[in-house]
Amino acid sequence: MSDKRSLRAFDGARDGQSKFDYFVAGLTGAMFAYIVQTYTPKILSFTPDVLEPFSLLLLAVSFFLALKRIEASNLVQGCNYEHLDFAEKAGGMTEAMMKVTGVGYNVHSGEAIHPSDLPGKREVYMQMATEAEQASQLYARRAEVWYRYRNLFLLAGFSAIFLSKLLQPYA
Repeated sequence: MSDKRSLRAFDGARDGQSKFDYFVAGLTGAMFAYIVQTYTPKILSFTPDVLEPFSLLLLAVSFFLALKRIEASNLVQGCNYEHLDFAEKAGGMTEAMMKVTGVGYNVHSGEAIHPSDLPGKREVYMQMATEAEQASQLYARRAEVWYRYRNLFLLAGFSAIFLSKLLQPYA
C-alpha cells in the first residue's frame, strides 16, 4: 500500500460507501421480512390498510435497487482495475520504446518484444485502457441512478408504513 494520504483517504471512502450500501440493503431486507411476518392479508379497499401491501412493494423495489447499486459499484471497481492495468502496460511499452535498441521486454509482464512491435502493442493497450475507463464511467452513472432510486423507494416505503400505522385508528 502506498503511503500517499490521498490513496488512504480514497480507500477509506470506498470502504465506507461499500459498507453503507450493504447496511442499507440489509436494513431494507430486514424491514421487508418483518412486515411480511406481521402482515395479515385483507381485502384491498380505499382504507389505510392498503398502505401496508403498498409499503411491501416499495420496500421490495428498494431492496432490488440496493442490490443493483452494489452490483454496479463492483463493476466500477473491476473496470477501474482493468483501466489501470492496461494503462500500466502501455506505460511499460512506452518505457521499453525509449530504452530498447534490440529485443526488449515488457517490465510488467516479462514478455519479449521486438522494437518494431512496441508502438502497435502500446496502441492496443491504450485503446483497451480507454474502453475500460468508458465502461467504468457508464457503471458509475448507473450506480448513482440506483442510489437515488433506492433511497427514494426506501423513503416512500417507510412513509407508507408510518402512514398505515398512523391512520389505522381512523379507519
